Amino acid sequence: MPNVNCRTCNEEKEINHTAEECRRVEPNDKPDVSKLDHYTVREDILEEVRKGRYLIDIVPSDLVDFGGQRSYDMTHQLFIQYRGSFIIMFDGRYELNTPLMEYPQGDVTSVALIMHWINSILTYCSEGDDIMPMVLFAATHSDYFTSEEAQIRKIYFTREITNLFREHEQRKHMFLDTVYFINGTNIHDPEIKALTQQLVRFAMQQSTWGQKRPMAWVPLELQIDKMRSQNSNIITRNQLEYINRLNEDLALTDKQLEDFLQNQHKIGKVMYYKQPGLDGFVIIHTPALVNIMRSFITDEMFWPDNAELKEILQNLVLTGNIYKSNLWKLWRQESFNQYLPTDELKAFVTKLLIHLDILIQPKGYNSASVDRDSSFQVW
Repeated sequence: MPNVNCRTCNEEKEINHTAEECRRVEPNDKPDVSKLDHYTVREDILEEVRKGRYLIDIVPSDLVDFGGQRSYDMTHQLFIQYRGSFIIMFDGRYELNTPLMEYPQGDVTSVALIMHWINSILTYCSEGDDIMPMVLFAATHSDYFTSEEAQIRKIYFTREITNLFREHEQRKHMFLDTVYFINGTNIHDPEIKALTQQLVRFAMQQSTWGQKRPMAWVPLELQIDKMRSQNSNIITRNQLEYINRLNEDLALTDKQLEDFLQNQHKIGKVMYYKQPGLDGFVIIHTPALVNIMRSFITDEMFWPDNAELKEILQNLVLTGNIYKSNLWKLWRQESFNQYLPTDELKAFVTKLLIHLDILIQPKGYNSASVDRDSSFQVW
């Protein structure tokens, strides 16, 4: 079978639910297909696939923005490949040891934040010669300075960051050749272009770069890419099976579809767990789960204005626990409801967060608990 090229990795573990519990979380057996027919792949592309001539010119790449939230870093191990690249960014208007105004305690500097993120990212790195994950550094707001001043600050930042980590035991994971001093208001900024080129160079050093995969997967990959581009984040397994059948003679068999999903999960393109209670859904845009978690793993400066929701988050900070009903109230906010418009999806994500040990079941938990108003400890 003809092959095309591919990308990286993730892990699974087991979860057990009763048959009754699974039925409550499974999507409807009759998929909503009213809006799916337009995901049919163009006939000329299908013909190229049949002849084994289809080429992918652009390699897609996922981007997750942590938004500077220190309490949010615990999620990155789940959703960023351990072989990924990280960009640690800081405000280039200030010296590295200047206290930052947005932190009222007055003792938080760019150096402190950089150290915090370095230690978080590299904590679980395995021993050996592998340089991944790789960390790069970038300062923002170069547009506040003349070109001469910006160049002087760039040299200063590069020198200080290099001195800070020269003797670090995980030095091999840091790109210290330069600190990129970027201008986010200029789409043609040469520093952003140089940063992008360096990220591509690191991507091409991945051990998975150039791996082969079946040409038969191409139509379904294109359909999923189109769904992502139209802001679809989580779909049912039934819906995926329907759009697969749109490919007629190139449709995958049940076993091929399962292999496809397992591989896509492994390289981080989707999240799919072949476990009762979870296998009825596929997260086709993995950063969506990161964004959903912003609802309860978030710094106080980002809390909603609503008094009831603010009280829920205050209680979470004080106790480390949250009721399912309160979690779902947070998810009904417009910014999160776009990902979880139905109770069916909310129930699925609740079970998934339990599976991922983000929500911890209390002692004495039984299979019916998650369907009542359970209280969960947030890891």
